[in-house]
Amino acid sequence: GLCEALRAQVLAKAPDGERLALALQTTRFDPDATEARTVRLVRNSLALLVDAYKLVQFTKRGEALLREATATPAPLQSLLQEFDIARKLQACAPLLEQIETVVDADRLNRGYSKQGSYQIHVHPGSDRALSSLHEEMVQLNERIWAESLAFAASHNADLVRFSCHGRYEEVSIAASDAGPSKATVVESRKRRRKAVVLNLERNRVHSTFFRTSKADGETVVGPRGPKQSANANIISRDKVGLRFRSPALEQLVSDFDKLVHKYRLAERAVVEAALNAARPHADAVRDLALFLAKLDALAGFAVAAGAYDYCR
Repeated sequence: GLCEALRAQVLAKAPDGERLALALQTTRFDPDATEARTVRLVRNSLALLVDAYKLVQFTKRGEALLREATATPAPLQSLLQEFDIARKLQACAPLLEQIETVVDADRLNRGYSKQGSYQIHVHPGSDRALSSLHEEMVQLNERIWAESLAFAASHNADLVRFSCHGRYEEVSIAASDAGPSKATVVESRKRRRKAVVLNLERNRVHSTFFRTSKADGETVVGPRGPKQSANANIISRDKVGLRFRSPALEQLVSDFDKLVHKYRLAERAVVEAALNAARPHADAVRDLALFLAKLDALAGFAVAAGAYDYCR
């Protein structure tokens, strides 16, 4: 029972501590790096901090299982004394506090409890500048949502699908949204067999934009040339569909992109400080990794001995 519990609850989930300790010691931020490279380094550094958090927490769980067991084998008892695990875990307490302050709690819990890919974010409340920028971005997101719905209501669209700016849903444009002066628009909607859908999307190349199918694009902005439209700034028009922004959305997106740039600079400063604070704990992380490696070997021997009757 004990060895199986150790392998299932601790050893199978703990990250590679040797690689983690080396990465903590060698990861540095380049002041001349491009913004894209800086973003990747911030994400990688956050992943390192979460892995360090996981390693310490899984070591705590392993120590608790060993101490709570009614009949812990002597080799495992001596392993706790050899590495002085209680003292090393106590020394790592400031590291855990630092990581819990910097990393978003929901993402940290997900990274600790589940396996697989997930995106980690800096907690906006960890820094005053980040918190202020985050509030501005939330307000600007709401303005972008409102502009999208207003544009859809006044340009023959029936549905708006949000897939960015923190909103992921499909919103129906009711007839009342068009207003009393848009009766002809409402009538045209009733005559259609298929709803006209306006997608609000965001990517690295075009930032935030509206996207429609080719047929819906002609309904929304008209069948004019690929670079001209009375009510939209066309980004691209091809056989797949139409990408464009309204003049109002153009200004909102420009303001949002500037905020994103400022937020990334502030985020980098917070993560770099956290990484510098975690670097002195690299040796302790390596010791915890060695403890888990020896525990894994002994638990494996014990399971094999029980399965194949390797007993004297």
